[in-house]
Parts: sequence; C-alpha cells; structure tokens
Amino acid sequence: MLDLSELGVKSLRGGITQRPLGLDVTDIRQPWLRDILVTFIAEMKPNTTEARRGLRVCKAVSRALDTRIGGGMDPAKLMFADMNAVVDTFRVLPKLDGGPLSSKQRGALLSFFFKILDYNRAAGHLDGMSASFARHSSHVIKTEEVDEDEAGKALPESLIAQLDDYVDLLGQGMTHGKMTPEQVQAMARAVYELLRETGRRPYEIAELRTNCLKHADREWLLIWDNRKGRRLNRRLELEHGTVETIRTWRAVRDTLDLPTGSEGFLFPPSG
Repeated sequence: MLDLSELGVKSLRGGITQRPLGLDVTDIRQPWLRDILVTFIAEMKPNTTEARRGLRVCKAVSRALDTRIGGGMDPAKLMFADMNAVVDTFRVLPKLDGGPLSSKQRGALLSFFFKILDYNRAAGHLDGMSASFARHSSHVIKTEEVDEDEAGKALPESLIAQLDDYVDLLGQGMTHGKMTPEQVQAMARAVYELLRETGRRPYEIAELRTNCLKHADREWLLIWDNRKGRRLNRRLELEHGTVETIRTWRAVRDTLDLPTGSEGFLFPPSG
C-alpha cells in the first residue's frame, strides 16, 4: 500500500494530501511495473487524481502482460508483441464499473502509461528493459466519429502533456473581480481541467451553472447547454477526477464575495 502523503502527492487544491489511505498496488503483479509507478509518483509528485490514474493504467498493463509468455515479469525479455498486447487492452478498456469508455478517454489513459514509461526510461530507471518494448506510430487509439454532444475537438495528447506540466502557472498575474491571487489560480486550474476532460467549448464551460452536476444510474453527469445546436440541458458522462474538480472549485467559490447576478454561475464573471 502506497502512502500518498509520505510520497508528497498533492491534493487537487495543490497542497500535500493528508489522506491516511494510499494506493493498493498488489494487483500489479510485475515488480518492475510496480517500481516505475512508485518512482513516477515519488519523483514527479502528481496530484491525487493523477496518482489514481497511474494506478489504473498500470493495473491494465499488468493484466495484459499476464496473458503473455512469461507474464511480463522480466523487462529485458519484453518484445514488440508484448507492447501490442498492452495497446490492444487499452483499445477495449471499459470504465471502472464495466461501462464503455470513449475513444478519447481510452487514448488518454494509454498516453498516461507511456508518460510513466518514458519518464522512467529518461531518468535511467529502466536501463535493463528491452528496447523493443516501446511506443510505435501504430500504437494509437483512433478517435471515433461521435455526436457533438459526446465529445468536443480534443487537443493532441502531446500538447495536453505540455500544458499539464505547467498547470501550476495558470492564472498567475491575472485579476478577476475581488478574488485573491490564490482564488484566481484555483479557478483557472478548474476551467482548464474541465476544458481538457470534457471537450466543451470555452463559452460552454463559462456558462455552467452551480447545479451542473447530476448523479443518475450510478453515473455522474455534466448538465450543459449546446447553444450552437440550440439544445439545452445536454448530459455528458464524467470521470471521477472531473467530478472532484467541480466539487473542489465549488467549495472555493462558496467562500467568494460574488457580484450581483453571478450567484447561479459556477465560474462568476469579473464584474
């Protein structure tokens, strides 16, 4: 069990998490795979959502390698076919409750595994790993053609990774009404994470109401307005991390001295 506070993992608000519970890595059977996850968390200091995402993707990789000859136990013996098996697992990866994941979400999870793997390689923690076990141009998850209500235009994963590396700089030097610099940064981070995870247009995020979260049929939904298509009260399924982003910002918002007329908006205007 990984103690997130001892590893310096940050909460969604940016401080070191004080949660006593950690991450259970016992389902990751390959020792080297457990090691690169622990190393990534300990050295990169991700937030709690990213740490849980790392656990999820490494569990999926472990299951894929379990089906291969040798079970993926020896990193020096891993082959290109083993990486193909890993990618194939992500191509059909379901939600935690067994429901279907969008191609965008599956692609983001696969990219997160490559982020963990590439970091450990670059840091010299995988010198004994076979060079064949690496990402190839064929290792992509094609975006499905879906209705506009299901997904927006996604940024390239490489660009998202760069933005994620500088997320702590969002909102610095900006003003917004009577909000403190810390509150402005918290709002900017929440807006970015919602744009990244939902694919909505900027004005659609800006128009979200405080009651935009709804729980139905064991799923969290985002209630939003598609004004371009003149369809109001649309519903978009949310991942747990996105729900936490909204809840965390809403707790900050509730402490603000809001201008008249902005009470119902999740992100209040500056006037």
